[in-house]
Amino acid sequence: MVDIHCHLSHPPLEQIRDSIVKKCRRLDINYLVNSVTSLNKWESELNLIEPNVLLSLGIHPQSVKDIDYSYWLNQLENFTDSSRVVAVGEIGFDKYKFNTGYSVQEKI
Repeated sequence: MVDIHCHLSHPPLEQIRDSIVKKCRRLDINYLVNSVTSLNKWESELNLIEPNVLLSLGIHPQSVKDIDYSYWLNQLENFTDSSRVVAVGEIGFDKYKFNTGYSVQEKI
């Protein structure tokens, strides 16, 4: 079994991450795809040694107004060479909490 969308690097889950990963192994969840939505956390996530935690790198739609698009894309290209990166994620339209405007989200 695979959990294709979790947020192990977000508070409060990051504080109990190890126990979550261990519990998932006991429940026969063989892989977790951690959706990392902050460019600042991509590199640290790639440096963790967790064979059953794969990564989806992205920028949450709520944060797109604050990013340098060309820098983000360049970093994404650099980091997707890792075998742990299996998806580009957390990209889409979001109007739940912080409206960054659809035109900005659409560009990203």
